Amino acid sequence: MAVAEHLLAERERAAATAARLSPPDYIKRELGERPSNPTKARAWDKAVRGIESYRTRNGVRDKDSALGRKPKDHAAQAEQRRARERLQRAQRELGLKRQLQRAAKRSLGLGIGR
Repeated sequence: MAVAEHLLAERERAAATAARLSPPDYIKRELGERPSNPTKARAWDKAVRGIESYRTRNGVRDKDSALGRKPKDHAAQAEQRRARERLQRAQRELGLKRQLQRAAKRSLGLGIGR
C-alpha cells in the first residue's frame, strides 16, 4: 500500500509540474496564466497541484474540464464538490472569479463555445 501511495504521489507531482510549465486549457480557463506576483504565483501553483491531484486520483482524462464530469457515486460527488470549493477559493485569492465570469459572458455573446 505504501508503494502504491508513493507512486501515486509521484504521478501527482509530475502532473502538477507539467501543468505549471505548460498549462493545459482547463487550467488556463479556471486559473488564467501563472501570475508574476510571488504571493499569487504560490496560490496558483497550489491550485494547480490540487487540480492535478484530484485528476490523478480520480482518473480524470477530460481535456475540457479541470475536474471532469459529475461522478455518479455519492462519495465521489462529495469529493468533487470539495475540490470545486478549493478551486473557487483559489480563484478568489487570485482575484479571478469576476474576470473569468466576464470572459465567459463575452465568449457566449460572441457565439464562442456553442
